[in-house]
Amino acid sequence: MKKLNKLLFVAERDIDLLLLEEINVNSDFSSWLFRLTMPQCLDMPACTGAWHSVIHPQLGESDIVVKYANGHAILIENKVDAPAQPDQAARYGKRGAEGCDKGLWQSFVTCIVAPSSYVTTNAEAQNYDVRISYEQLQDWFSNEKTQRAEYRAYILSEAIEQNRRGYSPVANEDVTQFWLSYWDIANREFPALEMQRPGIKPANSDWPDFRPNQLGKNINIVHKMAQGYVDLQIRGASEKIEQIRTMMNGRNLDVVTAGRSTAIRVVVAPVNRFGSFDGQRQEIMHALDAAAMLLQIAKDMRDGI
Repeated sequence: MKKLNKLLFVAERDIDLLLLEEINVNSDFSSWLFRLTMPQCLDMPACTGAWHSVIHPQLGESDIVVKYANGHAILIENKVDAPAQPDQAARYGKRGAEGCDKGLWQSFVTCIVAPSSYVTTNAEAQNYDVRISYEQLQDWFSNEKTQRAEYRAYILSEAIEQNRRGYSPVANEDVTQFWLSYWDIANREFPALEMQRPGIKPANSDWPDFRPNQLGKNINIVHKMAQGYVDLQIRGASEKIEQIRTMMNGRNLDVVTAGRSTAIRVVVAPVNRFGSFDGQRQEIMHALDAAAMLLQIAKDMRDGI
């Protein structure tokens, strides 16, 4: 395998999808994972599937859920370097127990997957039933001796190194200043959107994100500047798209799906984060007007979604 260029950043979603694919298509890997979490089980059941970003409306999100033919499930939390949320492991346990009550599985374990420096030193990590390090995963792929597995081991090594050094985005002064000007007008003219003051921004940052407290954790509003969209994103609602369209009450807006999420979309003029802020003030105001409208729609629909 030829030498790879260094990756600038490995997101947790990159590792999520790497694991998701491997579990679903590689029976050797899913069996190895089962053995790590259930060493006392003598049988080796087949894996019946793995799912990403499984959301419970009250108890939050499981990064990956894996199920086996014997009724066993593994609920996986993946961390590269993000801090643990309060009581995160306990909520995994509650979701697992509710899955048993509903007949989704017969037994379960909670599992955290992260660099060894994280799983051995983070206090919250100790509250999971099983802890698997990226180094263990890297060793497994390295032993496969294929180009594909070598690449996966390389991705994991980059994530391990990223955890070691901590990820620091390379600031772009012009983009950072554009965001600050954007925040200033949003904060003054549209305080209900509750936009957080931005920190330093790299060159590729162009999705201002609004998360008003009244909307809850599964709903947010995003201005996708270069694409010319303002989206009200509802995570875990892909199966409710027709219900959401009905609740629009005749509003002529697009409703689209992306993975397990649904978005109500307003098309606006694109905004260039490298351009003049004052020269695009009108376009930005129209986008913020759209965000405020979507906030009202979200409040009107809140009980139904």
